[in-house]
Amino acid sequence: MIVRIPAVRRKVLIRVAIGLAVVAAGGLTYYQLLKAGFVHYGKYDHRERGSLQVGGQAPDLDLTMYDGSSVRLSQLWGGAQPVLVVFRSVDLHRIYDRYKDQARFLTVYISEAHPDDEWQMDSNREQKFVFKQPKRFEERKDLAKILVDRLEYRLPVAIDMMDNRTEKAFAAWPERIYILGEGGKILYKGKVGPFGFHPEEAEKALAALVRPPIA
Repeated sequence: MIVRIPAVRRKVLIRVAIGLAVVAAGGLTYYQLLKAGFVHYGKYDHRERGSLQVGGQAPDLDLTMYDGSSVRLSQLWGGAQPVLVVFRSVDLHRIYDRYKDQARFLTVYISEAHPDDEWQMDSNREQKFVFKQPKRFEERKDLAKILVDRLEYRLPVAIDMMDNRTEKAFAAWPERIYILGEGGKILYKGKVGPFGFHPEEAEKALAALVRPPIA
């Protein structure tokens, strides 16, 4: 019996086979193959471009801050200063220190991109950043605390609710940067991570919106 495989699926199988062969030969790492498009995140991949557009209106949502207080996004964009919102705790200290007097910053801690019980990366194991996907808000808050402490993170941190409402509204998983203007107008929308995540692009966009910082 001859089983006919649809052309699209056949093409995917060929790419995966080539990728595995290259890995076996020691030519590329899994991460490099992922970047090259040979393999993908798999069933846990829910990255999406999202419907928000530059020039459009950002959703106004309530968030719980790291210190337990509450904030509504519209409280941040109510003034003349732009608001840089980053989804994921990453080292943006240089940008923050340079522009913190001219812009507002908010980090939103969202669902783990590489939890140990879903899809883990070797680099996370090497750095001992291996966690299970939180099932309760307090567990997510505890993970945020670990990262804040290890990175000595200085940016304001909010924690998304367990229904991932902010992450979904901004199509932010696994990482993304937005810059919001007065009234919640979207002034900059970064591409979805990991390969579209470029803080230097966001910095250029922010620099164009504010006066030059004092050296």
